[in-house]
Amino acid sequence: MLTGDREGAATLAERGLLGLKKEVDKAWEICRERWMTRNSPFGWEVLEGRFALQSARAGMLAERVMQWVRGELTALPEFEAELLPIPVGGGQAVVLGGGHANLKTPSCIK
Repeated sequence: MLTGDREGAATLAERGLLGLKKEVDKAWEICRERWMTRNSPFGWEVLEGRFALQSARAGMLAERVMQWVRGELTALPEFEAELLPIPVGGGQAVVLGGGHANLKTPSCIK
């Protein structure tokens, strides 16, 4: 987005983000089927919520990008914000993935 490439942004939204949403939805279906055949239904709501969040977020980002492509938005703060360092193992790093074990969640607050 920072480069002003609206055609590339449209491709990102249509193929990347909406494609991701479809894959997350497909993964939800597969995992639900496996969960229900191997486990009790209790606990599935936690995973289902995580899948739903990822699907909704990908869809929302795709819509925001397309609004920018159509000229309805002049900026996308989601893509222009500076990535902040996250404390990891006594140091700091910008974590794009794999560092979730060190983040505080309601299930692990110390």
